[in-house]
Amino acid sequence: MFNKRLAIFDLDNTILDGDSDFGFINFLAEENIIPDSYKETNQRYMDAYLNGTLEMEDWGKFSLVFYEGKTSEDIKETMERFFKEVFEPMINIFALKKIHHHHENNDYLLLATATNEIIAKFAAARLGFDDYVATKIVKKDQTIYTNQIEFPPAFKEGKLTMVQQWIEDQKWVGKESFFYSDSVNDLPLLDYVSHPIATNPDNQLRQIAEERGWDILDLPRI
Repeated sequence: MFNKRLAIFDLDNTILDGDSDFGFINFLAEENIIPDSYKETNQRYMDAYLNGTLEMEDWGKFSLVFYEGKTSEDIKETMERFFKEVFEPMINIFALKKIHHHHENNDYLLLATATNEIIAKFAAARLGFDDYVATKIVKKDQTIYTNQIEFPPAFKEGKLTMVQQWIEDQKWVGKESFFYSDSVNDLPLLDYVSHPIATNPDNQLRQIAEERGWDILDLPRI
């Protein structure tokens, strides 16, 4: 049980200037690990995400193709190269300062992202989060990844459900909670916390934030 303030951050297009899942697929294609044609399909899925029509089950089968049949040890070297070459340059230093501010205030830092648990685990460790909530991957024999996601994914209402479950499991009793997100897809969780902060928000979220009087945080992009 703990009663610290809870600071929740979305990852893609909030902390990052870009999308980690999208970047990883393109990285794999550029490294000739998967066919170059995946880039075009990757863009179609990104477009579907942005307009709110993404089907997570289909996205999982596509985006998890690299992990299928592998263990954590099998993918370690590739993930480390991705984080060094692609992920690190995507980090928005102004978002990082905001994370550090909450850390200095002794707030509990929770990363909540629709991206898969593999990327989320690496990201949470790199960015100094205390814990993370992410879309889980179905495993065989508890160690071998498949190309299927567990439901609910950490997307839209599913992200709220997973954060609520995390709060119950951790017996968090604090009264103040913050959530930083760029996307209207995160509206359920933004509605839930005591301090919703629309961060570099998309057009729909910006309009909603203005109508509801929520804080809007426009971080510079370098």
